[in-house]
Amino acid sequence: MRQVSVIVVCHNYGRFLRGCIESVRRQGDAVADILVVDDSSTDETPDVAAEFASLGVRYLRVEERSVHRAREAGFRATAGQVVCFLDADDELADGYIDLGLQEFAAEPGIGIVYSDVELFDAGSGRSSYPQEFSRDRLACDNFMHAGSLVLREALLQADAFSTPIDPLLTQADWHLWKKVCQAGWKARKQLGTYRYRKHAANWSLDMKQAHRGYFEYAGLAAEAVTLVIPLSGREELWQKQAGFLSRQQWPRDQLRVLLHDASGNPEFGATVKRWVADSDFPDIRYLAVPPLRKGLADENRRDPEVQQEVRRAMACIYNRIAREVSTDYVWILEDDIIPPDDICERLLRGFDSETASVSALYRSRFDNRPCVWDSHRQHYEDERAGVRLAHGNGFGCVMLRGGIFRNTVFRSDDDFDRIFYDQLSAAGWKCKVDWGAECEHLSTAQELPLVDRCVCPAAGWCERHQCRKTEHWHQLCQHRADYFRLWEEGRGPGQRQGHSAGNGASEPGLLQKAMNFGTAVARHVADGARQVTTEEYHERLNICRTCDSCDVERMVCREQACGCQLHIKAKWRSEHCPVKKW
Repeated sequence: MRQVSVIVVCHNYGRFLRGCIESVRRQGDAVADILVVDDSSTDETPDVAAEFASLGVRYLRVEERSVHRAREAGFRATAGQVVCFLDADDELADGYIDLGLQEFAAEPGIGIVYSDVELFDAGSGRSSYPQEFSRDRLACDNFMHAGSLVLREALLQADAFSTPIDPLLTQADWHLWKKVCQAGWKARKQLGTYRYRKHAANWSLDMKQAHRGYFEYAGLAAEAVTLVIPLSGREELWQKQAGFLSRQQWPRDQLRVLLHDASGNPEFGATVKRWVADSDFPDIRYLAVPPLRKGLADENRRDPEVQQEVRRAMACIYNRIAREVSTDYVWILEDDIIPPDDICERLLRGFDSETASVSALYRSRFDNRPCVWDSHRQHYEDERAGVRLAHGNGFGCVMLRGGIFRNTVFRSDDDFDRIFYDQLSAAGWKCKVDWGAECEHLSTAQELPLVDRCVCPAAGWCERHQCRKTEHWHQLCQHRADYFRLWEEGRGPGQRQGHSAGNGASEPGLLQKAMNFGTAVARHVADGARQVTTEEYHERLNICRTCDSCDVERMVCREQACGCQLHIKAKWRSEHCPVKKW
């Protein structure tokens, strides 16, 4: 039979202490040790405890003024294989210990045995806590009272008292039980009953009067979070993402970083792995997986075939990632999103027991609308403030409950994120967006958003068409599809007065640039995506800077056969200067 240490924590509950101790003494031979931990009491607590000294009840005085630290002191001062932390104003129903001990042998891995609660004194009634234990449910709200039976070994393995908490803000028993279950232990319900006294001086009433939200109540400041970044091989984006990782403010020892590289690019992978080797994150993993198709992230998302390939790829990626996550919270950050440095805490502060997802705000690169939608799948057009409910959002920067993420099978018959949020809504979960936490949505030089009219807000310099437009030209570009196509092809009014190459020809239009770059990408892929050495790369750029066809300020080649961003094209071994200078 396992020996049980009952640790009675008391702060000015001397008037209840006698009944509490008597309820423990009626439990029988399984109780090997009863210890009263008197935390800073100024009432009759020492005298009442002394009445039981001759019966083997021990007394320990501490000045912690914290139920969490008082329980730790009692834990260190006892040795029973099973521990019961009993508040001095509560009692154990007859048979509670024996019935509870039976459950430890029911299946392997049981670390906690909980029960229903019976109210007495100023209250009456009985709880109906879940019959089947679920760690995912425990992560949302507590259903295991302070007097649950727990294995000493489980508390030691979980290092359950290592994190300092304020018991007026954080529910201390919930904190312990989450730590034990996060360490891999399970819980089981018993038939016995814990008797919970309702009275005017309950500690739980003091907690309710303290100024705290769910973030404090659930102790989320001490939570371990898995940060998942799916990488697509875009090196220019990775440099900015790596900079964010070095600045982000969530404690590094509470962050489990998973870099999921589906680029299939060994040079890019080597760059990331060098960064990982030099980083100071204590728990960081780089996982390279075969891509469904190289370069997919940069293809035209308006093409239906590309859309379906992207859907399939993203569903596959998230199904893989979901099997790698073990924490209760998962932070998804796509590689082209740069959020505020304090975003992790901001997202966690948006949770309550009924919320499954809290997202930061980011906007579409194509139309600048928020990537947030309502129950009709319509994107919000108006600006909002604060943390607000939404039906769904993109996965650019979002915090999810780990249990929900692990148990989801992502599908590709529609956009995976829309399916995901439809399922959450159908299950009754809340989803929120922090409209004040706006992220930067990066783009790469090779991306070419397709639009059907001018995106410039007014007359003047048009960045898209690289020319200066009068008010009349601007209106034509806004409302005449035939004129818009001319500017897209580089043949619109004003474009020949823009940048000129050394031979007098104008810089290629956007459509021609896209075609040129697509051809270059095809050659680069056919060459195995190989790059020149760093020395040769810088030599090429230096040659370009002295060329009449180079816009040095933008580092763009203005030749009709090129028009590319030189800091990208000059890296590729397959590429050559259009006027044969390198």
